[in-house]
Amino acid sequence: MALTNINFMMKLVKSYLSGKIDRTSFELDFDWEFDVRYEKMYREDADIAEYFYDCIVKVAFAKGRNLSDEKFLGLLEDEYDRVKDLIDNGVW
Repeated sequence: MALTNINFMMKLVKSYLSGKIDRTSFELDFDWEFDVRYEKMYREDADIAEYFYDCIVKVAFAKGRNLSDEKFLGLLEDEYDRVKDLIDNGVW
């Protein structure tokens, strides 16, 4: 099965990490897109969807809300890399 929604969310995160969108726009877009897409992500691959939620939402977003832009970027990048490893290599 294609990972259409998972890939979309990964690209959204990457667009912020690469500086293509600012933090405020990213946070607003991310919240809305995640709410709309999570159930579809789960149907595509439950393990990846749950890991994405754990890493990106619970760790990076929850802890990053009060961090500086620089620290948030570093935390988000670390968590993004964890999810990317799972998608690419099956590495938890």
